[in-house]
Amino acid sequence: MARAATPDDAEQAIEMIASDGETIRQCSIKLGGHYQSLSSLLCSDVYSVRAKEARMLGAEARIDAAHKALLAIPDGADRACIARQIALEQHERKRASFLHPARFSDKVSAEITGADGGPVQSAVTVTFVTPKASE
Repeated sequence: MARAATPDDAEQAIEMIASDGETIRQCSIKLGGHYQSLSSLLCSDVYSVRAKEARMLGAEARIDAAHKALLAIPDGADRACIARQIALEQHERKRASFLHPARFSDKVSAEITGADGGPVQSAVTVTFVTPKASE
């Protein structure tokens, strides 16, 4: 049966998250503690800032590992192997965008221009309508 997480477990989990990109669930399994207990401890005021920074570092570590695995594919590998590694790297990038949106999310911007690339012309028109007098 899983035990309650201790502060030592939280320290070890933060290190595992930052260095290997482990999830809280993976850390709780490796440490033998209860998932909810470890999650609550990492969300407490004592550990929340460090846990957030660790998740950001872990996201980078996972992307680096996926990229290295993609570059390590030998020449002459079959298409399925290459496609699998590309999909894995894309998955890790998407996962990292949830953990560190400022760095890894897709940048989307739209520019709206008016005629000939100039500013959009706007005008306010006010029309007063007087009702016809009925006879």
